[in-house]
Amino acid sequence: MQVNTVASEDGRLVRARDWRRTTDAYFATPPVVVNNAHSTTSEFHDKFKNEPLSAEDYLRAQDTWRRFGWETLKDYHDHYLVTDILLVVDVFDNFYYDHLKAKYADRCTLLFTDTDSLCCEIRTDDLYADIMVWISTTRVILT
Repeated sequence: MQVNTVASEDGRLVRARDWRRTTDAYFATPPVVVNNAHSTTSEFHDKFKNEPLSAEDYLRAQDTWRRFGWETLKDYHDHYLVTDILLVVDVFDNFYYDHLKAKYADRCTLLFTDTDSLCCEIRTDDLYADIMVWISTTRVILT
């Protein structure tokens, strides 16, 4: 009998059925940033910038947790997922109506969408050529 294993954050291997209990406990743990008034910004590290967390970011995190009434990482996680999905839906919606329908009109039909996909039927002579023209004439600004 094969036992499925997953590596935990500390590198230990745990059985798959125990992994769920491990993550449930992790999500139920109150975060230090909100519940420990004695913690300091030096205890946190901004992995994106690879530098210690600034006092401003620390205060913003505390304020955000208070405003939304989050008490556990699960509260934050659930809010993050809903927000993420709504943003993806907004991007798909804008792309479909502002770009595809604007260019192809009745030759573009939305077939279905899912959390992370948008499926359309586009009637054109050469979709790849259309995409290359769109890429070469569109200015994308990354901030």
